[in-house]
Amino acid sequence: MAIVTKRGKKYQARVPYYAPDGSRHFKAKTFGTKREADYWASKNEVRKFEDGTLYESKQPLPEYFKAWYQLYKQDTVSPASMKWYEYTLGLLDKYFAGVPISDITKDQYQSFLNEIGKDRVRSTVVRISGQIRMSIDRAIEENKLRKDFTRGSTVTGNCESKSADLKYLNADEAE
Repeated sequence: MAIVTKRGKKYQARVPYYAPDGSRHFKAKTFGTKREADYWASKNEVRKFEDGTLYESKQPLPEYFKAWYQLYKQDTVSPASMKWYEYTLGLLDKYFAGVPISDITKDQYQSFLNEIGKDRVRSTVVRISGQIRMSIDRAIEENKLRKDFTRGSTVTGNCESKSADLKYLNADEAE
């Protein structure tokens, strides 16, 4: 049950919840009016009732992506796809090292896509984004994450893809 208490001239709302390991935690926020505090507390109580918890994972995104990949993809994908997952993991290590998965915003993710799109072909960025999106969908299903920061993102790419002449060898060149 949520608790709203007066702290000087402000009101603090605290909502208890349990983490997956069974430990009890509180989500708290301070407001200028009692009405705002009551509203926030009741909104979080409903969220807790619907989802079972207010817990959000503090696991860094690269660490979560690696665990997800090893559990769900490693044994089922081809060696070529495995290299793509490892490439995506390397990019996540570079851009989101130490950032908890629950703290990433849509703006941060869009900046990441824009940054990697500067020197990559659009199809490469689409593939990377798709892999990250699959792992985030699983995190939401597991209640490790509340909001999908990948939803509504725009994929960009500035490099031209190679022409068919550069991608494939003809019969004379192959010999």
